[in-house]
Amino acid sequence: MVCWNSQARGPSIRSSDLSRLGRINNDRSPYCAITIDARRDPKEGTHGDWQVTQTGPAPLQRVHQACTPWFKTRNGAKLKARLLQPADAPLLAEFFYQLSPATRRRRFHTNVENVDASLVAERAAEMANVDNETAEGAVVALVQESGGEQIVGVVRLARPPDAPHAPEAETAVVVRDDYHGQGVGTELLRRMVLLAKQMNVRTILAVFEPDNDDAIRLFRELDLPYTIKAHHGETEMRIEVPYS
Repeated sequence: MVCWNSQARGPSIRSSDLSRLGRINNDRSPYCAITIDARRDPKEGTHGDWQVTQTGPAPLQRVHQACTPWFKTRNGAKLKARLLQPADAPLLAEFFYQLSPATRRRRFHTNVENVDASLVAERAAEMANVDNETAEGAVVALVQESGGEQIVGVVRLARPPDAPHAPEAETAVVVRDDYHGQGVGTELLRRMVLLAKQMNVRTILAVFEPDNDDAIRLFRELDLPYTIKAHHGETEMRIEVPYS
């Protein structure tokens, strides 16, 4: 959804060297402690439930509920969402190879074929080394398959390389083709909002090919304030991150 373009401006999430394919902690990762309109009930102890303290619109409630690590797709498959870890670099590389040419083009805004395996491995390792607090962060959706865990979706946030504390971060999200239409992208976007709050991001920038209506619709379904405009042959959407 976000371009691969050697002349792209802004965060390195859109660079031309595959440097934006994902780090995160454990299943009880701190991004789950960042909710839109809830707080932990101190009487519940270290791992207590969340308790709503403000009445907010329904979309914010949905984002709040995204804190649980497990979720089901529309066809009943059980997936786990968590922050990306450095050890996930091989899974990121494998995920890239599992994407169809069309999905790669949507993600990078250009044809991405015949990439040298060493380059894919190198960039995947770099992407698995984010801090999820300042410059970059990422959330992955995983499924247990016969060969072990596999990544089926990734959402990333990246500030400009020279501004690790900027109020705006650019996002990119991509889902494996066999999980399209199963609600994985929607779930990742909800968790993206939680990650943005952990990173103290105020505005999320999403850049689309102008005909990528499905992706634009997914972001709109967050029901958060946004602006949208055409810019240099692309569509830019800026989403406000709610802090109240």
